[in-house]
Amino acid sequence: MARGVVVDYLNHTGTVTKPVSLADPRVTHPGQGHDSCESATGRDRVAGLHSFTPYVREPAEPGSYGALTAQEEHWLAARGEFFRSGRGYSLEQSTRPQTVGYVLTDSPVAQLAWLLDKFWAWTDHDGDPRSAISQDRMLDLVTFYWLSVTAGSSARFYWENFPPDNSGTVTVPSAVTIFPADIEKVPRPWVESRFTDLRSFRVAARGGHFPMLEVAGSYVDELRYGLGPMPLVMTGQADEERAAALFRTPVRMEVAPPAGSDSP
Repeated sequence: MARGVVVDYLNHTGTVTKPVSLADPRVTHPGQGHDSCESATGRDRVAGLHSFTPYVREPAEPGSYGALTAQEEHWLAARGEFFRSGRGYSLEQSTRPQTVGYVLTDSPVAQLAWLLDKFWAWTDHDGDPRSAISQDRMLDLVTFYWLSVTAGSSARFYWENFPPDNSGTVTVPSAVTIFPADIEKVPRPWVESRFTDLRSFRVAARGGHFPMLEVAGSYVDELRYGLGPMPLVMTGQADEERAAALFRTPVRMEVAPPAGSDSP
């Protein structure tokens, strides 16, 4: 079986990241989840991994895995505040998924409020989340949830994976990008304690928890930088060359706002 690349991608549907084949030369973003790391622990199935949410086991002391920079200490302070005041959504879905599922499925206003809260709190902006993600794009995502009736299944994903298992090591070649407005920014020594073949650890200039929506071009650049140097062993030389061209061609990919969007 050909090896593939795991891309940790939040697609708002609650699916679990799986190894994917690159025999077809297209970037495949198979989904998001706490299991994204666990699914990528075998070198026989996965050639490389990129993540901006590298879940790790928290040490007894912040500096147990190595000395932290001032920036990393600031990340941990912000992470602690998020754990204290920002994780209600996770606890509700992890323990009572059907309750929130029925509410969000019954009321479009509830569904809108549920997601707008996340867009406001988790994106990189100065007070108006529409400067990070266009209003039309936000409404598109809310509509997607509403029409597909997936609020309940999205909530159950948390219940089915609670508590998340952050134990064990990830031995495949890995690349990590930290986006400055993300909700859980993890210090490099913590990441290295679990991702034992860390090829790249970078801090982006902008972006939050939804970088593919906020800074699409930068997100693609991070994938190219992190995955490009990795040896992608495919089913044949032609496939390998096409995959290499995909990741190394310096072409920026921007998501254009919908017609009539009020995004700046």
